[in-house]
Amino acid sequence: MIRAAILLACLALAACGASDDGALLGYAEGDYRYLSPREPGLITTLDVAEGDRVEQGAPLFSVDAERARLAVQEAQAQLAAARSRLADLQRGGRPEEVEAAGDRLASARADLALAQEEYDRAQQLVAQDAAPQRQLDEAERALGVARARVQELASQRQLAALPAREDAIQAAGDEVEAAEARLALAAEQLADRSFRAPAPGRVQRIFRRPGEAASPNAPVLSLLPDDAMRLVFFVPQTELARVTAGQGVSAACDGCPAGLTAEIAFISTQAEYTPPVIFSETERAKLVYRVEAIPEDPARFHPGQPVQVRLDR
Repeated sequence: MIRAAILLACLALAACGASDDGALLGYAEGDYRYLSPREPGLITTLDVAEGDRVEQGAPLFSVDAERARLAVQEAQAQLAAARSRLADLQRGGRPEEVEAAGDRLASARADLALAQEEYDRAQQLVAQDAAPQRQLDEAERALGVARARVQELASQRQLAALPAREDAIQAAGDEVEAAEARLALAAEQLADRSFRAPAPGRVQRIFRRPGEAASPNAPVLSLLPDDAMRLVFFVPQTELARVTAGQGVSAACDGCPAGLTAEIAFISTQAEYTPPVIFSETERAKLVYRVEAIPEDPARFHPGQPVQVRLDR
């Protein structure tokens, strides 16, 4: 209703698009942002009051975050387990297993040395006709068995020290990446429980307070960012050729300091007019076009405030 009354007043005064001193008439208008959490929950803190000015990143409100914190802890534990498994596969066998395989290999090598001594002695005895050939054959077979045993245990010792198969390591790496993604998502959801100002501006209305439920469809407060303030004024169609996007203008309002400026950002392509007119040569002057300008100092203006704009820059 207020905006409609201001618009009607501006249009009534803008029958020729300007006041008696040549200023174009209009008003300040704000594009509010209605802020709400991404996930529903009970509001636990409210850090601002209506009318407060906030800077970008300033805390505004928060909702119950206990479940989100538990989800972060769970994701952290899963990531730690996945990383441990990957490191274990990359290292190979456990130190105890590698050490046990080494002990078995050392014992087999000692048996091989003993078998070699037995074979050498049997060979000497047979050469001296002091032992039958059968003893040498048995010593040779025992030596062969000892050598095979050493080779087998050496291979086992080597395999115990090697990392896991490449495909198993790749699968474990994929598990780590998935766990990292789950943790990032959980951390983001936890951060979303505390809402901060997306831009510098002023808190306009507070709709919900601590203890009340908020959701994506139930905003907690409205914020008017500095860059969302516009000066709306009306240019007669006879003056429209003087107006271009990016053009600088002077602005004035009751109680405002002198020298306020703005830059034109929007020019309507459709005309507006005061009470119905007939499009004749004499009546065309009543047509006006909506123009919006971004003030250089938005904090000087308040939504609904009447302004005067001059195209003198």
